[in-house]
Amino acid sequence: MHTTPSRKKIKALKAEASEFEKEARTLESVRGMAAGARERSAEAVRLRSEASRLEIDARLEDLRVFRIEKLKETRKGELKRYEYWHASWREGEKVRNV
Repeated sequence: MHTTPSRKKIKALKAEASEFEKEARTLESVRGMAAGARERSAEAVRLRSEASRLEIDARLEDLRVFRIEKLKETRKGELKRYEYWHASWREGEKVRNV
């Protein structure tokens, strides 16, 4: 994956959500702080859902379109130039080239 603005934002949101989850676990152990723990948990869920929505933007930012030029020899010995357009993106851990 390439470093894109959306990926940076996703990483920051996930880190912030982890902090809220950690605070929620701590508050659950303190008597009388259950409401604060629920609030922190709800905020963590909201941040994680926002991060998952940003995944679509990150995938679009990670899309690469490029042109490849190939030279092929004809039967008559002439060289012909062909241009092909390619696109590349990530699907999970693999890169897909089309």
